[in-house]
Amino acid sequence: EILKKELPEALFISSRLNLPLKFDYNLEQIGADRIANASAACIEHGDNVVVVSIGTAVCVDVVREKVFKWGAIFPGFHLMFSSLSEGTSAIPLVTLDEIPPGFPRRDSQECVRAGVFYSVLGGIRQVLGQVEGSCSVVLTGGDAEILKDSLDFAIYDSDLTFKGMIAIY
Repeated sequence: EILKKELPEALFISSRLNLPLKFDYNLEQIGADRIANASAACIEHGDNVVVVSIGTAVCVDVVREKVFKWGAIFPGFHLMFSSLSEGTSAIPLVTLDEIPPGFPRRDSQECVRAGVFYSVLGGIRQVLGQVEGSCSVVLTGGDAEILKDSLDFAIYDSDLTFKGMIAIY
């Protein structure tokens, strides 16, 4: 609200703008990042697309025939690591320095690293399994590069959000 007051000429992305897609979704609860990502994905990859944005949170958003239909949101890597560390007394803060190798893991930090990695990957795969019909899948977000090889059927686009902002502008 402060920025809107201080920068009245600025364009703030919202579902109220003239966008390249429509919504079958609660418009009061959709963030500008999700709108920008879905808009760019429709423009670049077709009318039926799933955007998987991997950052602090993982957002999996489904667009059908240029209508934003539904999504799922769950914690990303760093949020899971910090939650485990803060919520337990024996687990230190771990980071995902590299993609963990296969199992078995015989060290607590490696177990946490593997558990978080496969939780995020498995969550994405489970949500994608709920999508009916064929569609393009686009990965974006600060941590998307970590999973691009594990989700090799998806299109990796690190600039999707910026492309959406430009397209909306």
